[in-house]
Parts: sequence; C-alpha cells; structure tokens
Amino acid sequence: MLEDTCLATRAAQGVLTVKDLLLYSAVCGTGLDTVPLPGDTTAGQMYAVLLDLAALSQRLDKPLTARLMPVPGKKAGDLTGFAFSYFANSRVLALESEPLTGLLAGADSLTLQPRLR
Repeated sequence: MLEDTCLATRAAQGVLTVKDLLLYSAVCGTGLDTVPLPGDTTAGQMYAVLLDLAALSQRLDKPLTARLMPVPGKKAGDLTGFAFSYFANSRVLALESEPLTGLLAGADSLTLQPRLR
C-alpha cells in the first residue's frame, strides 16, 4: 500500500481499509503489501488476517504475500512518518480482526493442502 501513491492517498482519506486490500488481492498480484498497522496489533489478530490471505491464495491458486507493518507507538488513523523515498506516507490502518476461536485457535501451525483438480 505504501509503495502505491494512489492507495496511500485513499487510505489517508479514510476510504481504504485492510479488508478492501484483502479483497483487491483477489485481482492483483501482491497481496497485503506494506500495510501500516497499529503498534499494539497482536499476533492473534495478524494470524487471522494471514489465514484469510492464505485461504485466498490457495483458492485462487496464486501466490500472495504479506508485509504487514505494526508501527510502534502508532494507533489507527495516525499519520505514518517514514523517511523512505519508496513509501508514500499515509495513515495507520485499523486491523479489524479478532484472534481465532474454535478449531483454529491456538494452532502452532496450519498446513494447507493443494486443491484437487
């Protein structure tokens, strides 16, 4: 997201969310790339989003990556302040995910099998 000026601008305007980026992953080639998240994002929240991305990748039979970036000291809506010429600064996005419960809760690892064709 931060490597795309248009996406960074839309996020700064508050019209782009992590869920939107996840949906765009269905038709783009990267996945969730350079997404700034609140510094207090938990591993459980990230696991849930990564599992969604993995399921989408598996279902669409295409590689998707994730570069999720919890920014220490920042909360959702705060401006980013990266001094990196390849990033367009934006706002930290809220991560509206909850730690998993049920069968997937507390799993140390998860193995996805290829779809049968």
